[in-house]
Amino acid sequence: MRFFCWFLFCFTTTFALAAKPGAIVFDLDDTLFDTNFRTLEILHEIGATHVPQLSQLVTLEYPQVNFFCSVTCRNAGISDAGLIDEVCGNPGKGTLETALWGQKFFSPDYLKYDHVISGAPTFVARAKQETGASIIYLTGRSGKDNRKATEAQLRYFGFPNPGEDGTVLILKGPQDSPSDLVYKTVALDELLQNYRIIGALDDSKDNANMFRSKLASSIPVIRPNRNVADRAGLSPGISQITTYYYNVAIDSSGNRTVVPNSDILEGFLADAKAANAAP
Repeated sequence: MRFFCWFLFCFTTTFALAAKPGAIVFDLDDTLFDTNFRTLEILHEIGATHVPQLSQLVTLEYPQVNFFCSVTCRNAGISDAGLIDEVCGNPGKGTLETALWGQKFFSPDYLKYDHVISGAPTFVARAKQETGASIIYLTGRSGKDNRKATEAQLRYFGFPNPGEDGTVLILKGPQDSPSDLVYKTVALDELLQNYRIIGALDDSKDNANMFRSKLASSIPVIRPNRNVADRAGLSPGISQITTYYYNVAIDSSGNRTVVPNSDILEGFLADAKAANAAP
């Protein structure tokens, strides 16, 4: 009787694990969408309405735009720390979303300025078709304000639609942590209760490191990065891409090398497919 109970427990546990569907997690901003164009439009508007203090922003060009608003302002020639805080906010002071830039950046009205990262829709579609996995979009965008606009954005660019064929869109709720890392760590723990996560892509170094630490080493993790030569603080076992066609590496002298990255992407799909087929 004791052996029977043990066997039944093992059988039930194995069945429960096997019943979980495989899923690949994709971040949105700067993983599938290039938000630098959004920032460029926003800073142009701020510069035009705050003359002469911020007039340098009117002539800001795309190559000057950085992931960090504060760096972008300095690239435009603004050095006053008070002005930069007024424009960009200060995460340490909790003013990121209430600053001039944040009020617009986190608004659904400005998603229309995003460009899709080259090859992203095709890669996501391939990931779904070739691995048999569900697609989960896990974004730090506010669900209260951005759900409809985000769904429309995904449809417009040809990504798998949330709500169809197991595709899921998860946005930040009012009770979630303002820290993107904390929010996504909690979200991953909850997802793992219902899915086998077989791959993850996130441009945030901290988030990519978190996925690498919480997922098995056989599960592929990719960090989109505009300069793949920059691996400072990035854990081993994380691949980097610039777009879904090629990689850009910039050395300390500013020299750029552009190479195809199909080997990285094909390897990701092969590893994810193998993980989804594993018992």
